[in-house]
Amino acid sequence: MAYSFNLPINLSRLQNDRLQLLPLEDNLTEWASAYVHDANINPHVYDWLTYGPFADATDYISFYNKTCRDNPNELLLAIILKAGTVTRKDPASGESVTFEVEDGTFAGLCGLISQPERATVDLGQLLVSKFQRTFVGTHANALLLHHCLDSPENGGLGLRRVQWQANASNEASVNAAKRLGFRLEGVMRWQQVLPVGKKGDQAQGLPSVSWDGKEWGAGRHTAVLSLCWDDWCHGGREHVDALVEG
Repeated sequence: MAYSFNLPINLSRLQNDRLQLLPLEDNLTEWASAYVHDANINPHVYDWLTYGPFADATDYISFYNKTCRDNPNELLLAIILKAGTVTRKDPASGESVTFEVEDGTFAGLCGLISQPERATVDLGQLLVSKFQRTFVGTHANALLLHHCLDSPENGGLGLRRVQWQANASNEASVNAAKRLGFRLEGVMRWQQVLPVGKKGDQAQGLPSVSWDGKEWGAGRHTAVLSLCWDDWCHGGREHVDALVEG
């Protein structure tokens, strides 16, 4: 289907033998329902987000329509699994559990925020809880990295920079980026004002009311990581491919 994203997207490149990435709008109601259902059962997934929680799929779709649908700089993709087996390591016990998935299983969301004039995109991902600590995140990110950083001659966009931004206190997200080969460039202090009630950074004397009387929530220090064209050409591509093959 048509979408307004301002960079070319070749969906035939955004799949492998285990999963594919499809525009969220292809099946918005069903996939939004699956995402919200999982998030509301496992509300910790909202801890590090600057938005949510959502009451139901309708609430999420309303948010999507206001923030993403007509924004040419943003593209949200659903991570859809192909039939096969998934092995997940339980974070509490350390034991691995293997289970079957059907073709078309929704496993999460990923997306891009583009700055075409800077040859840059931001990469983001939200996985359904049962697919965290599985192959899913690595494979989805690898597909997007190849699409963004491979040269046009090799079917990619030939961009110069892929960014990963996360709450500086969210060690899991920062470590996930580092595992893919992203470099930590620094921390932008007080980079975001969070909605009231969200987990964040506080300090004595932190302004809590805006100039127009609006209440401000906690602040966020944002870790900025990058994987750039030269990293990709000097071992980064091979490192990501080895993670996928492993």
